[in-house]
Amino acid sequence: MLCARRRSIAVGRRAILYVQQLTAELGQLLGAIARRLSLREINFSLDATRERL
Repeated sequence: MLCARRRSIAVGRRAILYVQQLTAELGQLLGAIARRLSLREINFSLDATRERL
């Protein structure tokens, strides 16, 4: 009984660590996408400015 409980606690901790790692990786990915999009917007606005000049 006690052994099964310890095992379930270990599985729960492992699941929490996995979810935290996954969340961190998703955050980095979303940050990279956001940076790319903002760079694209900056380049687009620079191109638009050049066309006006």
